[in-house]
Amino acid sequence: RSEIDEEIYSQLIGEKKVMVQGSEMLEFQELTEGVKDIGGLDALKDWVAKRSLAFSETARKNGIPAPKGVLLLGVQGCGKSLTARAIARLLAFPLVRLDVATLLSGDKGQSEKNMRDVLALMEMIAPAVLWLDEIEKGFAGANGEAGSDSTMVRIMGRFLTWMQENPAPVFVVATANSVTGLPPEMLRRGRFDELFFVDLPNYHERKQILEIHLRKRAFDPASFDIAKLAERSEGYSGAELEQVVLAAMVETYGGADGITQAALEKAREETVPLSVTMEEKIFQLREWAKGRCRPATPDSRVLQMLEAEQRQKASDAGDEEAFEDKPFAFDPTELEPDETEEEWKTPAQNGDLPTALLEYVRAHDGATIPQMQSAFAEFGSTTGEQGLALRADPNLILWLGLSAEFAGELSKLISNKRLYLRIADASAFGDSASEIKLPKLTSLPDNKVSKPAWLPTCLTDLAPDQPDPRLERVARMMLAK
Repeated sequence: RSEIDEEIYSQLIGEKKVMVQGSEMLEFQELTEGVKDIGGLDALKDWVAKRSLAFSETARKNGIPAPKGVLLLGVQGCGKSLTARAIARLLAFPLVRLDVATLLSGDKGQSEKNMRDVLALMEMIAPAVLWLDEIEKGFAGANGEAGSDSTMVRIMGRFLTWMQENPAPVFVVATANSVTGLPPEMLRRGRFDELFFVDLPNYHERKQILEIHLRKRAFDPASFDIAKLAERSEGYSGAELEQVVLAAMVETYGGADGITQAALEKAREETVPLSVTMEEKIFQLREWAKGRCRPATPDSRVLQMLEAEQRQKASDAGDEEAFEDKPFAFDPTELEPDETEEEWKTPAQNGDLPTALLEYVRAHDGATIPQMQSAFAEFGSTTGEQGLALRADPNLILWLGLSAEFAGELSKLISNKRLYLRIADASAFGDSASEIKLPKLTSLPDNKVSKPAWLPTCLTDLAPDQPDPRLERVARMMLAK
């Protein structure tokens, strides 16, 4: 087969899982969460999405180095472990967790050998994501100071050398709740591609988190006053907000009305957040992160102040609902619209077509294929004798007249869930609609069609709330001469 389809991908993951299960030091992780399950952390999400494209074949041909990894430092319960899982899901790599403590052995030299065996196995199953949870505990005693554990120092040294020199596509995600005990060598630039600080969620993020956890348990967030609950839960972590939902479910279990707003409020009041019990430690962690780590939420303190001010003004005017329709009254992207819109041209000029396509869609909040064809024509051939159709029904044509490279990259971005197809109105295509000489559909039919038909769609980088599997896989087709 010329491409890796879902069947081959599942077989590869299965074989890698068997290999990992043969090791007593590595744990294979099943992936159920994705980026959509994370509330907030937009800067971190954007960074990961862009770095994921560096693993593509086009990136390698253009000399783009494969990312090495990311260190997530932050407050407990704020989504670091969930992010590790979401990163693996986004990259479509298997996730393997390493507990550093399992490497240690009483036999001389065995601990170091265990580390070498683990790293060799990771190279064998690459591409993969290696997850080191609470790394400050795993490498405790390896800070190089007097009294340090010499065995742990050697293990850590071997790991850092491997990170720097390993050519295999293994992306390392390390999480830490504290910097105490972390050796400075691990924090030095060049080990990890980036250090992110994950803080307590702001108002807008708390709303997202509450909505996610209610929706996961089959409750409609619109049935509750999420805004009020988010407003009153300042200082709560994502894990604590989840516990509020779970506690309310337990409290109302068996009742005729199910979970209620009153039950959620009661659960919130009875929950003492970590920001209260560990206020000093969280303050110290924030102070250390200033200037050393990149915030996972862009300009979180500024946005919180602006949100609080806007909410207060809306409250004074008796128009709180109007404010809730637009969570961010201040949009930083509006300051430099021209620069934002043109960001996609830089990777296009450098020959990195996947990154350019993704950035173009983001900058324009969605686009049709002919719009992208026209925009990218100055950087290379976009027209040709290929077309795109749904893999689930090849008679449902998305667009025709594409070059092989252009069609191939679009197909990969859609299949890898970097871009998503949405049904669109034909009017969005303007004069280009006349180029398709096929019957036009206005919706996705329930059954396969017997003859070729055009299904107007646009591309977006936002995952739909209720995805249709048929729109997640596309196939290239050669046009008859």
